[in-house]
Amino acid sequence: MELSRIEQLLERYENAETTLQEEATLKNYFSKGDVAPHLQEYKTMFSYFAISKAETSVTVSYTHLRAHETE
Repeated sequence: MELSRIEQLLERYENAETTLQEEATLKNYFSKGDVAPHLQEYKTMFSYFAISKAETSVTVSYTHLRAHETE
């Protein structure tokens, strides 16, 4: 993807104007190893979001399973 497109999406993201599809594009870009040097700070942020989401999914699944054990 063109770097200018990523920069445009980041600006829209910071202004809370992105669609879910555009946010997925950003997450995909920042999950790759080849991120432009001046955008590295965003890689950390999007990595945090991905890890946090994964941890939340595991917690919710565990809680859901535990709730069914007591039925």
